[in-house]
Amino acid sequence: MDAQGRVIIAIAMALELEAALKREKRKKRRMEKVLRAHRVALQEKWSERAMLMRKKQDMLAEEAAKQNLVDNFMVFIEAIEKNDSKVAHNFDEKAMMNTILPLLNRDGCNSSVNRGFAGGDNVPKIRLDLEEKADMDATVAMINSHGSCGGDIGGGTNNAPENAQNPG
Repeated sequence: MDAQGRVIIAIAMALELEAALKREKRKKRRMEKVLRAHRVALQEKWSERAMLMRKKQDMLAEEAAKQNLVDNFMVFIEAIEKNDSKVAHNFDEKAMMNTILPLLNRDGCNSSVNRGFAGGDNVPKIRLDLEEKADMDATVAMINSHGSCGGDIGGGTNNAPENAQNPG
């Protein structure tokens, strides 16, 4: 092969290498773009996972609070049934209401301030169906009929010092 043929071959090889290099650069850009998209998707999944974990923890805490409320209230009910005034007096109505309100208020009300039950003007809105309202009315009537049992709010007629029950 003569010198001119070698130059042509060298130019052809250089053009082929340049074309291959351009293809590889395009491929690299596509792969980097896909990698960025996958990283964004992964970050979104991690954020979603964290949110779901917080939600699960909140739900477990809420369930634990509900179970604790039920357990404490059942002790109170059993004490009333057994006429055990000492145990009944240990029941904290205010704590019960502070537990019930966040469970019932799902409309974004500030449940940490229970002014509605403390005599304030801001009565929280509680959405109950007829059966739930009847149950709540019966519970309130039962608590009121047995007086204040440790809470500083509620208890109906036995809140006044002259009507206070003597536990001893």
